[in-house]
Amino acid sequence: MKKFIIVLSFIVVMVISMVTFALTTETIEVNIVDYTIFGQIDSIKGRISDYLQNPIISYNDNTYISVRDLAKLISKNVEWSEESKEITLKQAGKDEQLIKSSETALEIGKAITEEYYSDYINENSFYYAAYSQPTADWADCVYEVHLLFNASEEDKNDLITILNTSDVVIIIDPMDGSVIIEERQENGDLKKL
Repeated sequence: MKKFIIVLSFIVVMVISMVTFALTTETIEVNIVDYTIFGQIDSIKGRISDYLQNPIISYNDNTYISVRDLAKLISKNVEWSEESKEITLKQAGKDEQLIKSSETALEIGKAITEEYYSDYINENSFYYAAYSQPTADWADCVYEVHLLFNASEEDKNDLITILNTSDVVIIIDPMDGSVIIEERQENGDLKKL
């Protein structure tokens, strides 16, 4: 979420700067500066400025980097619309969902749970798969596969019970298939493995 806010803020500043620059007939003076930017973005830790291909610019007490450089740092692709004059950052390689149905997510969830929880799965075990809203881990919607080890017939027909008492929840990102496994703890909370 922090990355999104930083990216969005940067884009707004760049767009305002470009519009202001395009509408003025004045000449402005910008300085190419030799700043070092430190931080951590994904696998890059330390001198982020070493990964920039374009110069860092200083103007009016603000520092600017190229949108393309920023996008590369956070593994996004840049799309430019000449018609709307909009810059869009898109997830690299994620134009189409890899997993397109709850049924596919359910099969993936079953395979994972049968691999890791075979000692607990029995004839009373019950699976439920749903497409859910964004989570703290993913900005996009995800599939959730819930497993109750010993579900009664009543439990199987009660969505609230399924969601609140699942012994295991498999969270699947439909774009790349990445998975988080959560187990129900004795205190009732789910814990990521």
